Amino acid sequence: MDLKSVNFQSTPDTEQNASLDEITEGDPVWSTPKRRRKVELGLPIDENLRKLAAAWLDYQWEAWPTLRGCDLLPEKTEAVLDRMVAEYKDRFSSGAVTAIEYVSRPPWHQLGASYLRYSADTSNPRSLDDQLVNVLRRAHGDKRFIPWAYVCADSSISGTLAIRQGYGLAKLVMQLDGHSSPVVLYVDDYGRASRDILESYRLARQLQGVRKGMIGVSDGFDLNNPMAETILAATAMVNSMFITQLRAKVKRGLQGAARRRTLTGKVALGYHAVPVLDPKGQPEINHKDKVVKTREIFEEEARIVRRAFEMFGVDNRSYSEVAAYLNANKVRGSQAWDTPGVRQIFHRLDYIGIRITGRNSDVVDTETGKVSKVENPREEWIVDHWSELRIISDDLWKLVWKRMKQVARDCPTTGRKYSQNQLHASTLFSGTLFCGCCGKELLLERSVGNNKQMGCRNGTKRLHGCTHKGSKSVRIIETCLLNYIHHDLLGPECMGRLVEVANAYLAEEARRPKVDTSALKHTISEKQARILELTTAIAGRNQQYLNSILTRIEGLERELGKLQVELRQMETQNAEVPPPIRMEDVERSLVDLRGLLNQNVKATAPILRALTGDIMIEHRPTRNPKRPLWVAHLKANPIPMLARVAKEGDYPDAVSWEYLSHRNWIVPIPAQVDIHQVPKYQQIAAEVVRELENGANKKQLAARLGVSTMTVNTAWRFGKHGVADTQYKPELKAYNPPARASTLERLADEVARLRHEEHMSIDAIAERFSVERTTVERAHTLWHQQHPDQPGDIPWKLLCGRYGQFTVDQRRRIIQLHLEGLSGPQVAEKLDLPLWPVKNQLQTYRRHCRQQDN
Repeated sequence: MDLKSVNFQSTPDTEQNASLDEITEGDPVWSTPKRRRKVELGLPIDENLRKLAAAWLDYQWEAWPTLRGCDLLPEKTEAVLDRMVAEYKDRFSSGAVTAIEYVSRPPWHQLGASYLRYSADTSNPRSLDDQLVNVLRRAHGDKRFIPWAYVCADSSISGTLAIRQGYGLAKLVMQLDGHSSPVVLYVDDYGRASRDILESYRLARQLQGVRKGMIGVSDGFDLNNPMAETILAATAMVNSMFITQLRAKVKRGLQGAARRRTLTGKVALGYHAVPVLDPKGQPEINHKDKVVKTREIFEEEARIVRRAFEMFGVDNRSYSEVAAYLNANKVRGSQAWDTPGVRQIFHRLDYIGIRITGRNSDVVDTETGKVSKVENPREEWIVDHWSELRIISDDLWKLVWKRMKQVARDCPTTGRKYSQNQLHASTLFSGTLFCGCCGKELLLERSVGNNKQMGCRNGTKRLHGCTHKGSKSVRIIETCLLNYIHHDLLGPECMGRLVEVANAYLAEEARRPKVDTSALKHTISEKQARILELTTAIAGRNQQYLNSILTRIEGLERELGKLQVELRQMETQNAEVPPPIRMEDVERSLVDLRGLLNQNVKATAPILRALTGDIMIEHRPTRNPKRPLWVAHLKANPIPMLARVAKEGDYPDAVSWEYLSHRNWIVPIPAQVDIHQVPKYQQIAAEVVRELENGANKKQLAARLGVSTMTVNTAWRFGKHGVADTQYKPELKAYNPPARASTLERLADEVARLRHEEHMSIDAIAERFSVERTTVERAHTLWHQQHPDQPGDIPWKLLCGRYGQFTVDQRRRIIQLHLEGLSGPQVAEKLDLPLWPVKNQLQTYRRHCRQQDN
């Protein structure tokens, strides 16, 4: 809000201290009601739902005696009422409706549904019961039964909105098909369904489209009437006129209340409502038999408001620190004060004695329910200078506004609007990367599939002299920056240095001597006593003395304000220093912080932005002028995130981190990160060197890592000597093995079972798993490598050969009989097997024995 838009009227600052009523024990205690979720808007409270269910049971029990005691119409008990309330709430919150089930030959001719609504919190909640009884009476006369599952209602919500949850349920119920679907929607009058012209026609068309009807019990509306369209047009027009006139009346009433200075809504922080007294000293009563109230300064809250303004304007505290002060004092019973709430306090002109009524109007989108504020013409404003309600002086007010503008101008995050990428991040660093040449935010140049590219739009379009014309893969950007964050910024070395510097600062603060504040407090007490004496002396003085006393009070208050600021600074210096930070506690916080970084993109992007701040991208020339090197410049500050994580985890170092944050102790960690793709052989170099030095096989290691043996050789040379063979490009010619180690391990046990126990051939196993024959053979070989032969066993290669017509058991029996001294023909005759295959098997066995002997 611009200060130039209001003509300030200077009034003495002492008016805020003069003639203030003492706070009595009868003053109300403020409490903030819990806000209802959007899905709960319009849901009647449990008490009203219980009364509604009881009214439905009472009437239906008398109207349909043949249904008594069945599932559709149970006997009214406390358990039944609880179940009906729970069913309605579940149906209301989920937005799902299901058709009822009943036995054949029901006593009704057709089924119906009902919709009930009342619009304001001040309306009688029993209105729902009355509407329901009227609807049930008409439906019973039409031989239609309305089950509890088809009763829909909204409470305390306007009929001009189309997004009412109960109204939407009623439309869904009427969309049901089949013999158990309702054929008529009953309402007390058509205005209960909708008071918007377009939505009225839309509802009628929807019901006519599914060949359903609608009946207004009180106004006699019937959608099946031949004159229904004419009646609907007249009804919709009357409803629209009613809403327009009602808005005009409300606006006129608010303007009249503003002129009379009576209360029309909630009072701002620092004030409370008091009755308006008539000439006889009695509370004034309006035409609704309610006490007319006005505002008055509530000194207990006014002190908190003044302290909040002083913290921000004089002490240079941040919005979050002011919010923490309000939460610590549980102002109005709430501990949910945040930065937007504090800004709203600083924008209120009430605190300098100016009240503007009718400045903005709320425009509601009837389709979405979204409320937007539109500023009214200035001639419609009602500006009231109410000097006796001044809480803040003009000097302090202007000081706060000057600092708010300075914060908005200097701070890179609060001084600009959040971009679309910052509000709805599509990548981990959306809204965080900025061009180092023109300062524009880097956006997605290509956003299809896994080939996302980010670049500067000014550079690609040759605008504003930007020379950053290229783009970079999002995958490469995220990989390089995340590697820095996980291994460098949050690594043990960087965190160790941060803890060391933090503990040195805490030790220095602990060694600082305490400041004696007793003399200053005594001086402040004297000033306050003198102001109180002068304030008391105002009564009974003429105008000449009054002006001089007020001038003296103004001077004393200015002196008192400076002394109080000095006292607060001294008390801040004398605050108890928390214990030093331990690295063990930091490591626990880092585990939680890394867990936060493993969430989805929308949840992780703001955390990364808080860690790194804005990241500027610089282009450095290389040998290839078309491919410059991207260098990211950032100043990371992990302290706020560490304080947040430690506080949420209730770790011992939470107090220390919070102390450092409130002292604005910031140790930015500057860093430069090269954004380029790291070749695969460099990524696996350390692991390859470690595995090969431990005796691993190159081919097996390549299969486990999913690369070629050529890449393993290049990684070995790079890991050992720091150079790679530039003749090869493993990342371009990398080859995928027919089956990775994970696939072979998954198939090994099952292949061995089928081969050994069910005696299936290699080809049959390959056909069962839809894989190549070589994959089955390699899986079989892997199983035997994991289960080696024991001393004295027959080698598995002789028993599980690739070719031959014998099973594993037959081959084992042939070799055992041969070892017992039987010849080939004798073995064939004993086992009833063909002679020549037996001889071939024994020949293979003898060849294997000769190889072992050699």
